[in-house]
Amino acid sequence: MVAIAAAMSTLLLASPTAHAEDNLDSVSRAIAADLTAEVQKALADNATVKVSDFTVDATPELAADYLADPTDTIEQLADQLLTSKVGDNRPPVRRVAATSSSTQSYTSAVFAGVPAIGVCWIHQDFKATVTSGKITSKSLKGNSYQTGVCVFAWSPNYSWFDQPSNTKLDVNSKGTFSAIVKGTGVSFSATFLAYYNVSGGVLVQDVQ
Repeated sequence: MVAIAAAMSTLLLASPTAHAEDNLDSVSRAIAADLTAEVQKALADNATVKVSDFTVDATPELAADYLADPTDTIEQLADQLLTSKVGDNRPPVRRVAATSSSTQSYTSAVFAGVPAIGVCWIHQDFKATVTSGKITSKSLKGNSYQTGVCVFAWSPNYSWFDQPSNTKLDVNSKGTFSAIVKGTGVSFSATFLAYYNVSGGVLVQDVQ
């Protein structure tokens, strides 16, 4: 990280005017790479969200801070993404009645305040049929979406199912978060995972 910053600093000093925009782009890419690594490391043990592909549109001020102290600058940016002042981050759970063969509508809800900064969730509507205690069919309904209030706004890409067994179902929602953080445009890809188990003839999402 320090070596990259040193190289960027030399480049900026060598051509302060003619290549200013190119140099700022280079610093932005370096910040994005370091920020991706820092946030991925912090969330390595989080089973409900995976992030990648940060992009940063750095201001000259942020670039100068990064070149002066890359470690501190990246830590400050990452801290904003990884800090959430939330007590109970679980949204209300909709209960469904069990029958011997039941097709029900469900809505997954995964807390997204880290790393989206705030109190928000990513949801995916879907239908599933449980017959004799086993999942026999499932289908997605529309795109994933965001509720609550967070700094970052969600743009859905696609969702899909993983089914580890006939009594377990994972709902994956992939999209892009984007926001302006301290004057700097930041975006990144994120995938949220909701875990379901068959219980009492219906699917029940794990506490996440």
